[in-house]
Amino acid sequence: MPAKLHKLINLYDSIGWIPTIRGCLSLELIDDAKSILGDVDKYSIRFKYINKFHSSHYLIASSLHTTNDSKVGEKYVRSFRYIFWGTINDKEITQDFLNQDELNVDEDLTSYINEEGLLIGRLIIVAEETRNLSDLEVTLLKGLEELTVLRKNYKRDFFVNAASMAVLEAERAEMLKRWRHLRTIVQEIEVDTKNRRPTFSFNVALTRDGILLLKDVTRIEDRVYFAAPNTPDDYTQNTPIHRLFKIAMNYVKFLFHSNYHHNDEHDNYLPASNLHPIRNLGEQDLQRVFKHQLDAFFVPVIKLKRGGFENFTVKPEGIMLYAKTFIRVFESHELVRNDVIKKAKDYSDILEKEIVLMTSRNNVLVNALITQHNFFIILSGLLAFVFTCLKLISIFVDIPQLTIYQIKNITNIHSSRPLFAIVSVVILAIIGYMCYAIPRTRVLNRQFHPKSKENSWLTKRLFRNSDLDKAKFSFLYGVYIDYNTIKLNIGNKNVQIIKSVFWLVFIIASFCSILFFIV
Repeated sequence: MPAKLHKLINLYDSIGWIPTIRGCLSLELIDDAKSILGDVDKYSIRFKYINKFHSSHYLIASSLHTTNDSKVGEKYVRSFRYIFWGTINDKEITQDFLNQDELNVDEDLTSYINEEGLLIGRLIIVAEETRNLSDLEVTLLKGLEELTVLRKNYKRDFFVNAASMAVLEAERAEMLKRWRHLRTIVQEIEVDTKNRRPTFSFNVALTRDGILLLKDVTRIEDRVYFAAPNTPDDYTQNTPIHRLFKIAMNYVKFLFHSNYHHNDEHDNYLPASNLHPIRNLGEQDLQRVFKHQLDAFFVPVIKLKRGGFENFTVKPEGIMLYAKTFIRVFESHELVRNDVIKKAKDYSDILEKEIVLMTSRNNVLVNALITQHNFFIILSGLLAFVFTCLKLISIFVDIPQLTIYQIKNITNIHSSRPLFAIVSVVILAIIGYMCYAIPRTRVLNRQFHPKSKENSWLTKRLFRNSDLDKAKFSFLYGVYIDYNTIKLNIGNKNVQIIKSVFWLVFIIASFCSILFFIV
């Protein structure tokens, strides 16, 4: 393992890989909150601070997500608030990162971070309640809304209005100021004792080619939720820690990965490998991790191969593209031995050839359906189908025929005769088109579609797919946040005074109304 990543990996607890075909993650994905995990409170913002050849990137994201746990009953709902902030090429944060654990003395690692751009960040996962936001959460959400507006205004000024460099610089400075303030709020939420709830914290390091490192920095009092008794620091004895790493990894994955090669419902969740058992065995490379991660690609494909890929809705070629990129990433960083890499490459080449051979028939079918989707081809086929059916039916049923004389003297035609003929042709045309459209749609639906689906206007503004009571109507939830913001701005004491005055006025007005009617 080369020095540039060896020392860094040794400081972390878990390693994973965010899939990327090109070997370079797209930061632009975080610009759109619709594509990240969450029921409500979905914010994801990224802006770039131009700095010669190495521009600085600032990212922040948050969402509230709920899951039903069938193992403990249908009514049991877990909800978590995910909050992530990260930077690339921020001098202050990068230097603080290098100063810890004496990473700054590693010239190879320092050079790698400065040249390649390591994403350094923090992820906290708060076991949220289904009601009542804390004051810090309200402040965070309103701050995220305001930063989102600033980001949209900046993009408009940059691309549409062609604003001056001075205006753009001022807007970038304001966004950076807001981002630093939000980062402070996240740090306060992490150590909040007033609204105590289990909070799991992770240091995050992400390379541009997808290697994800997680370090558990959860406070000892919160580790009891996943640690075995008397072993809060022993990651080899605590099975739940693996699940916790996986939850953290999947959220980071949703920020930086989009499912271009398969349907969203068939997403292949990669494992987050615990590094502590490997260290205890004294191994020098990541061969076990490599096999653990690679099996997440190979095993599903092998299972599907046994079934002939007949009922598989995702192209296995896409999975193999990910697998080959993963092998290339580990090879470029020299994380495993060359003989292990060669064996994995040979196996993937053989498996890829088997896939091509076994799926060639399906590929031909799909290509034929795409080619045949032409207006004139469909019309010709329908006409041939209709007249063939009419000829066959005429053998058993007397279909009324129209002569040239009858067409010229249309008054002599019995009204039911042409109507019967027209209805027969229309019904046969519909049946013929359904015989073409239904199989075609079923075949093509086995291809891929985008990760995020567009909802209707009513759905986006009123209904959300969430188990949270407060998220049933996103409009009402927005009002709830605004109300809490007002409370926070004017202070709880003033809110109580206003409520008291309101009720006093209401009681006096009611009393006066009753006297008026009596008198």
